[in-house]
Amino acid sequence: MSPSSNSAVALGVPTVPLFRRLGAQARISLALSAVTAIFAIGYIRATAALPTPQLVDPVGPRAFPYLIGAGLLICAAGLLVEGLVLFRDEPAVAGAGFDLADPRYRIAAGVMGWTLAYYLAFGPLGYMLATGLFLAGLIYVFDGRRLRTTLTVAPIFAVASFYLFNNLLDVFLPAGTLFGFR
Repeated sequence: MSPSSNSAVALGVPTVPLFRRLGAQARISLALSAVTAIFAIGYIRATAALPTPQLVDPVGPRAFPYLIGAGLLICAAGLLVEGLVLFRDEPAVAGAGFDLADPRYRIAAGVMGWTLAYYLAFGPLGYMLATGLFLAGLIYVFDGRRLRTTLTVAPIFAVASFYLFNNLLDVFLPAGTLFGFR
């Protein structure tokens, strides 16, 4: 060992990197924070490359993507704080790893698969139908399988947000190609 590492141990400074000393939940939060921050920076850079129409008000449609990018950066900062502060006392488990029997992984995989299905159905089904089905599935699973709540909230949100974007904000959402709409 080098003299500097001996002095670090003598002073009580841990020689194990911070990432290894943290528990599994803290490491997941830190990794998600890094991925979210990288995605947000890429999103903001892509937003900067969008062409601006000549006849647009000062704020225009450019502000909304920047707000989304700023929101993603705020989420990344929140995940960083969560990982460093909320889970700092979580014990690091030596043998802890990926276990498919853990229901959290199945739920996360289900949500990712459902989101992929929403993405693939968005064009053919259109915004209202695809969003209504997407929200209905998520609400049904996460709200304790209350069918009345699911069948009330999902279609109302899909129709209200479609009306808001199409009629009030002039952001035209796809109506779907499956039923002959363009």
